[in-house]
Amino acid sequence: MAIYGSNRSFPVRAFSVSCVLAAVAATAVAAAATAFSCAAAPVGAPSRGADAPPGLTVASWNLQAFFDCEETGNEYEEYRTSASWSEARYRTRRERLAEAIGELAEGGPDVLAVQEIENGAILESLAADELSRFGYRWTAFAGEPGGSLGVGILSRRPLTRVRAHSVVAWGAVAPRPILEATVDEESAPLVVFVCHWKSKLGGESETEAARRASAAVLARRFAELAQGPDAVDCLALGDLNENHDEFIRRGGSEPTALLPDLPGAAAAADAAAAAFLVLSGEKPPAAREFPGCPAVYSPWYDAARGGSYAYRKAWETIDHALMPAALFDGGGWEYASFRVAAAPPFVRADGFPYGYEPRTGTGLSDHLPIVVELKRSSP
Repeated sequence: MAIYGSNRSFPVRAFSVSCVLAAVAATAVAAAATAFSCAAAPVGAPSRGADAPPGLTVASWNLQAFFDCEETGNEYEEYRTSASWSEARYRTRRERLAEAIGELAEGGPDVLAVQEIENGAILESLAADELSRFGYRWTAFAGEPGGSLGVGILSRRPLTRVRAHSVVAWGAVAPRPILEATVDEESAPLVVFVCHWKSKLGGESETEAARRASAAVLARRFAELAQGPDAVDCLALGDLNENHDEFIRRGGSEPTALLPDLPGAAAAADAAAAAFLVLSGEKPPAAREFPGCPAVYSPWYDAARGGSYAYRKAWETIDHALMPAALFDGGGWEYASFRVAAAPPFVRADGFPYGYEPRTGTGLSDHLPIVVELKRSSP
C-alpha cells in the first residue's frame, strides 16, 4: 500500500512508522510505512491567524476518476491516450476542479477529503499550482498497490500522525484503504478518516462483507480515540457506497455496514463480529437498541430530501460525515452544520450532479461535495 504526505512549510525531512497488524473479527487492518516530503509554501498563500474565527470547515468530495495524463496501465480505459485522453484535457480538468473547490467555502474549505484520485503527486501539484491561493500546505494520499484510485487530504492546517488502514475481509483486500490523519489544531487536534468503501458492483449482498469490514475498522478506531485522558475528537468522511438508511431500503433483509438504531436492525446484527456502525439522528448520538455499542451521528437524518449521488435519477446518501458523541459534548470541537453543495457548478440544469465526461471534457463529478462546519467550544 502506498501512502504519501507533504508539508509545504518546512525543510525536507522524512520518517516512517513501523507496520502493525490488528485483527477485528473477520477483518485485518494494516498500517503502512508513512513517508513525508516537504517544500516551501507558495508565495502569497492565505493563512488564518489569531484573529480567525474559531471554526473549521471540513469538506468531502468524490472527484470521479481523477487520473493524470501519464499511463501506468492501471487507468480506466477512457483515461488512456488511445481513448483521446490528453494532457490538455487533464490540465483543463484540474483548473475546473480548483475553481469548484473555491466555491465550497470562502477561500476553500480548511480541510478537503477526496476520493477517486489516482496518486499523491496530483494532490501535491494541485496544492502548489491551481490551489496555491488557498494555502493547502499539507497533503496526504493512500492507495493499494496496483489499485487505480485512492483517497487523500488537502489541508491548510498541519497534518500529523498520518497512516493508512488496509482492510481485509474474508480473505480479500478491500480495493481502497482508510486514510487517517490528525489535523494538528493547537490544543484541539482532530482526527480525520477518509474512506471510499467497496461499491455494490457485483451485487449489494455479495459486496456487503467488504463494507462491514471497513465499518469495523472505523468502529474500533472511534472507540480507541474516545478512551482515556488523551481522548481525541474525530470524524469520518467519504463515499461509503451505502445509504444512511440502507438497512431500511433493503427491507431489513440482512445486516448492513450502517445500521439504524431500531429493534429490527439490532435483531439482525451479528453483535459478536461488531462489523457495523450504528447511525443516529440524535445529538449527541445514541444507540438505545444496541446496549454497549456507541453510535455516530449522521446529518443525513436532518438534511432536506435529496442526496449527494443519483442512480437512475434516484437520490442516494452515500457520501457521509460520521461523527461520534465527542463532537457534541461541549468540549474541544463541536458539530455546527452540514450541507450539500447542490448548486452550480456542481449540478446540471435538472439539479442532478454534473458528472465528468472524459471524451468531451465537460462536467465535474457524478458526486456532490458535502461540507461540515465545526466550531471550537468556549473554554
